[in-house]
Amino acid sequence: MVTIETSDFLAQGVDKMAHQARLLFRKLEQLREVVVFIDEVEEFVRERTEAEADRESRLTTTAMLTLLQRFLHNKRAILIFATNHSEVFDRAITRRFDLMVLVKPPNVDSKIALWRERRQNVPPTLLAKEEEALRSNADIVDRFTYDEWATFMEQHEELGRKAAASEGELAPLLRETAAALIIDKREWKRWAKSKSAVR
Repeated sequence: MVTIETSDFLAQGVDKMAHQARLLFRKLEQLREVVVFIDEVEEFVRERTEAEADRESRLTTTAMLTLLQRFLHNKRAILIFATNHSEVFDRAITRRFDLMVLVKPPNVDSKIALWRERRQNVPPTLLAKEEEALRSNADIVDRFTYDEWATFMEQHEELGRKAAASEGELAPLLRETAAALIIDKREWKRWAKSKSAVR
């Protein structure tokens, strides 16, 4: 398993990105039976026909397309891209994918189960009120990624240590935290309707 991040492409600066990408792919082409994972890849494969696409962005996508074509032709590796913005991908890139898988955050029931597991020492009556508050704010709870939910649970535990956590504290804390979530309310509506697709 080889993981490549945005910083690996930018190791020599933005103006040398295409050169650095060629070096990386040249090394990858030497490997056999490997899974290559490229994270946050959207900046390098943006749609070239977009009105706001600048010359540098178009050249970057074209360079990446050439490298991918050659790499995938060898059939020696499994290539996985991860992104939060597949809608900006150039169609020439997505046509080369065998599968597009949407990985959504854990659902509300899963998050409440994690909450219950973590709050085992809480009196049952308080836990029931907390769960009720979580369910009544399901539209917000739904948007938390796994890491965001883990952080939120830690914050609530900290609040509970400072003072007895009342049922009225949880809902406002949820709404306040929602402003900083990775997936905003508008984007979540699009995500919620999305499905995996075989190309």
